[in-house]
Amino acid sequence: CSSWGREMSGLRRAPRRRWTTVVGRMVWAMVATLTRGEVATKFSLRNLSGGSIGVWWLQPLGGSRKRMVPQTSVAIRNSSSLEVNSYRGHEFVIRRESWKASLADEAYEATSEEVILTIGATNDIVIVDEALDLSRHDASWAVRRAVRGSTSSPRATSAEAAAALRSLLESWRLGWLAESELRVAMEAELAALGGEAPA
Repeated sequence: CSSWGREMSGLRRAPRRRWTTVVGRMVWAMVATLTRGEVATKFSLRNLSGGSIGVWWLQPLGGSRKRMVPQTSVAIRNSSSLEVNSYRGHEFVIRRESWKASLADEAYEATSEEVILTIGATNDIVIVDEALDLSRHDASWAVRRAVRGSTSSPRATSAEAAAALRSLLESWRLGWLAESELRVAMEAELAALGGEAPA
């Protein structure tokens, strides 16, 4: 046993909270995972707009000035996906582009034919539709919000809170399964097009 191991063996562990139900343990683990406060996030953007789109990160330059930094060298064609590593609060602009259009750095000027995506903590899969509207499939955000709501009322009894959390867990499970199926379909499409599967 090393000296480090001997030092660590003398430490006391904090007492653990006991949960009497499987649901309680699962919800506790889920809440602990979702509330770590990590700033970095990764998301997938799927283009279902019916045409090609360009995606740029809006780099703040000071004041109201921003620079558009392209996330790909050419426009993203319909039914294709893009994986992006980013940070909470970053903004991306999405615009319609011609097929195979080259994308470059340029100064940002807002147009009426664009949509802005602001990154939250859990934008797992974002879909761009025909109207350039965004739909987010991020069950973990919904779970965190519902957990806060179900436990914030001082009048809630433990039975009511447990029922709310059981319902929440089932909703989260169904949402997670839907996200998993969508991600598998996106990865299969990407592989069929000759792209690399995301890590």
